[in-house]
Amino acid sequence: MQTTQETPSELRPEQVRMIQVGTIIALTAFIVLTVHFTMPNRTGWDFRTNLHGPAFMVAEGMSAYDTRITGYPDGVWFPTIVGQFFWLGWLPLDMATVAWTVATAFAFPFALFLIMPRNPSPILLGTLMLLIPIFPPFNYHYALAQVSVYTMLLLILACISLEREKYILVGILFGLASGKPQLILLPVLGFAIALWRMGGWQAWLKVIIAGALTGILSLVPLFIADPNWLTDFFATVDNIPEWQRPSYLDLFVINFGSIGNYMFAVLCTVIIAINTWIWFKLPLRLAFLWCMTLNLVAIPLVWSWDFVMLLPLYVYYLLDLKSVVARILLIILFSVCIIASIGVNTFLGEAYYHWWIPTFMILSILIAIGVERYFSPKPETHSEARNEQSTLVRNLLSKSN
Repeated sequence: MQTTQETPSELRPEQVRMIQVGTIIALTAFIVLTVHFTMPNRTGWDFRTNLHGPAFMVAEGMSAYDTRITGYPDGVWFPTIVGQFFWLGWLPLDMATVAWTVATAFAFPFALFLIMPRNPSPILLGTLMLLIPIFPPFNYHYALAQVSVYTMLLLILACISLEREKYILVGILFGLASGKPQLILLPVLGFAIALWRMGGWQAWLKVIIAGALTGILSLVPLFIADPNWLTDFFATVDNIPEWQRPSYLDLFVINFGSIGNYMFAVLCTVIIAINTWIWFKLPLRLAFLWCMTLNLVAIPLVWSWDFVMLLPLYVYYLLDLKSVVARILLIILFSVCIIASIGVNTFLGEAYYHWWIPTFMILSILIAIGVERYFSPKPETHSEARNEQSTLVRNLLSKSN
């Protein structure tokens, strides 16, 4: 009796799980060590200003957005994120920064594994582990201890909850993700379409109530600390500096003046139309990933570190494409994006000049999809199928004679 041997590509489920857990741990450790040893001067700048500073004020019983005590610049993250993590204010800054970095470093690979269409081969997994950490927006995010990965994880969990028709959980997750509301604008519209198709107004009502209650509960610590914190918050919003951001709005206005506002409005209209179309035409999870990606093109308040939210769609297609040529092309184009982004950062320096990254990534994925279709076997035409059937019948008759 011959025993079948297991080929290297045929991994048992427990082996796949071990590889996944090991990858999450390894990438988490890599992120933390990279941030700690290579970027000490700017590590946690945004976290300190926008989260730990306000959280410290709340923990001390003062207004979250009164920066006269800390001397920090005004925090611009929304109060719901401060309310969720106000307890970080009880920790020293260094300890809180490490806790936040470790948590978000774990959240990133965990979020990717949640949306993977299939288990990656060791080669693809190794390629991702090599390329993603050198993607400049990825480095910016962890150097500044930003919140985009946390928002991305919540949106992915909301998508999975929607697939399972857990409408209340969807609302809770959107309420938690409202700390940077610009990152959830287009997903809100997409989820509204899906909710109406799946559960009608009852689904809408459950999500809205759950989201609103979650947001309100997140604000309770701020009101307990200082009932008048809203005055300082609105003053902070009014005083946000006019930074040049890597958005199409800034690109159009800087180069075309006031007419750039109208150009951006047209772009947003087109993207909203495309977003509506994909939520009717594509499977829910794929529609969500495209929606989260297109949102980075459509919003005016975007920064280069927010572009880490491009990676779930990229990873999805890198694993889902069947053509080896398409996969190699997608890896090459991503490598070109990384090299070009490093070059822009080296010679130009300003975050504004990274506006092209989302568009480049989207076009790269579309090109890879086109290559996949070109190299995939062509479906038989009706006439070819009839000719093949007639040949088969003739062969059977000749054998019977």
